[in-house]
Amino acid sequence: MSMKLLLATANPAKVKDFRILLADLPLDLVTPNDVGITESPKETGKTFEENARLKAEWYMKKSGLPALADDGGLEIDALGGMPGVYSRRWPLLKTGEDREATDEEMIAYTLEAVKGLPVEKRGAHMKVILALATLDGKIIIGAGDLVGYIAKKVLGKPQKQFPFREILFITECNKYYGEFTEDDHKRYNQRVEALEPIKQYLQSIIHNS
Repeated sequence: MSMKLLLATANPAKVKDFRILLADLPLDLVTPNDVGITESPKETGKTFEENARLKAEWYMKKSGLPALADDGGLEIDALGGMPGVYSRRWPLLKTGEDREATDEEMIAYTLEAVKGLPVEKRGAHMKVILALATLDGKIIIGAGDLVGYIAKKVLGKPQKQFPFREILFITECNKYYGEFTEDDHKRYNQRVEALEPIKQYLQSIIHNS
């Protein structure tokens, strides 16, 4: 018997990731669109965890289903962890424009921000926080990191909604994040680590149901 779980995101690339990484559990994964939710909450948190919690609880209450949300982004060591929670707004912070930056703007702005830095000072990591909001009020949190550095050249294999995969080179596997195969994602994707406590909780619920 499968358990229905709402993936609290309208980003098809994230949905694809979650479907790969949760394929080993008997889950009926649905999206907001599948259950008729066309709105989304404002991400007002000051940290990834605050935003992930906010989204998970909002979608759980809206759908009546347990909801899995994430929040995360690129943190560049030499820039004090920027862009962090500002990822989609980072290129526009100075102009004050009330919109999200495009993938192309984010790539160009990031490369300009680290221009002239040697490879050893271009360290960066993709951080993610996952939050599972259950119907009985529990919030299960998981965290993960994927460490690498900002490359000097753009990969040239754009993945919509995942611009940083074009410029983040992962030393451990000697390839750009955007070159990951499905097997690479199962092994290295930062959501793998973040999903561990959540999968353990889901397995216990499924086992006892």
